[in-house]
Amino acid sequence: MRSSWLLFICILSGITATDSRMSCLECAAKNAKTCEGKLKECNLATDKCISVLEVTRIGTRETSVFMRLCGNCSHDKPMSVRFDKGILKINATCCNTDACTPPEPTIPPEKPGTKDEKLKGNGIRCKSCFAESAKACDCNTFVNCSGEEVKCIARQISATNKSGDYSHVAAIRGCATKDMCQYLAENITQPFQLKTSFTCSDESDSIHNSLLLLLLTAMFSKFTTAM
Repeated sequence: MRSSWLLFICILSGITATDSRMSCLECAAKNAKTCEGKLKECNLATDKCISVLEVTRIGTRETSVFMRLCGNCSHDKPMSVRFDKGILKINATCCNTDACTPPEPTIPPEKPGTKDEKLKGNGIRCKSCFAESAKACDCNTFVNCSGEEVKCIARQISATNKSGDYSHVAAIRGCATKDMCQYLAENITQPFQLKTSFTCSDESDSIHNSLLLLLLTAMFSKFTTAM
């Protein structure tokens, strides 16, 4: 009888431990390194408190968004999306105890490169646009990807908090690193009243591929006519 009671206690403890949830601070702010908010109980799909810094650089102009929330982070370096006029970088830090404060995420400045380095591509070409305060962007502008940027990404985000003192609306298309796509997939559910979507493709955008197919078709047609 005693052993049965102990077994029941162990099973009950295991169920309780499995269903235990963390609480993390939830807040957001523009052009700041901190924000204020309230603790929120995390869902079972997230097991960490994270701090997220998003920095968008267009020429010499830089804007940033800082957030704290429940989430997942499996990356140890900044992730990026490059478009024709600039770059978006995201870095996330995390901690895994209840109501903990993650380290401050930082994004190092861009390293100045030579002209040859800037022109060196990896063979992938993506549609490129950025629209601040707009829910979508599309264009016929393309950017050549380089280095670890092996994904074509399209991302739209529209978020506001309940108090109405924070709002963030933007759309972007360009070349992304693999870990950027993974991060967005892991943290697709974010705080606030948020509508967000993204797609990541392994190949150059379809318009570029269609142009190549059209060129090959024209060449083949010319060749068969000559015969």
